[in-house]
Amino acid sequence: MAPRPIAIISGGCGGIGSGIGRTLAENGFDIIALYLSTPKARAEAVVGGFAPGQHEAVMCDIRDGNTTDAVLADILRRRGVPAACIHAAVSPIIRKSLLNLSSAELDDQFAVGFFGGFNFMRPLAKAMSAAKHGVIIGLLSRAALQPETSFGRMGGYLLAKESTEALLKDMRKELSGSSVRVNAIAASFIDTPLSDDLPREVKAFLLERMPGEKEHVEDVADAALALCSGAWKDADGAIITPSLKKIADLA
Repeated sequence: MAPRPIAIISGGCGGIGSGIGRTLAENGFDIIALYLSTPKARAEAVVGGFAPGQHEAVMCDIRDGNTTDAVLADILRRRGVPAACIHAAVSPIIRKSLLNLSSAELDDQFAVGFFGGFNFMRPLAKAMSAAKHGVIIGLLSRAALQPETSFGRMGGYLLAKESTEALLKDMRKELSGSSVRVNAIAASFIDTPLSDDLPREVKAFLLERMPGEKEHVEDVADAALALCSGAWKDADGAIITPSLKKIADLA
């Protein structure tokens, strides 16, 4: 019997990351969920709740390049080259406009999403390129891509997402011809633990203002599954929404 494909997910025990892991596990993937702030027992319970498979919860501070290199090298040695690399980790949102951010706060917004994304995706992209297979997926934000969906007071978060989009674009260019696909999923506001700092009334207001169909964690997970399973091979380089509609290209 062929080995199950492996998906490595940064932020794999968070709201969206765990949702993606759960859906992929239900569809034959083994999940390696990287986590940091989640308590170990909670992280192990998250992956333990996935459909049966050889899943792992691995602590890794992707903000530190040397640490991330070591953790991923161990995973590659033990488990081989993954079929999918999904960057879902993000710093807690500092709810200020850009003009009101300090330089330290801006550094914080970039630490996990952008710099952590580079530290996480780079080693796996190199391994996938050598193996000539795999898909890399980064989670973006529709508010960064479509300003009309932005609600303000999150300037650092959006700037980090825009920079992550540029990182994915350049990574795709460098991986062209390697058979490694690069995509992004751009979601609207979804009520996850990332928004736990918002009052219930604010969440309701944001959801009411969302244009088009409301999006849920399960929609993001279904989009990730379609990309990871190869159902959308012709979508290489596309930025899509959870409603399965292409909105832009990583070009």
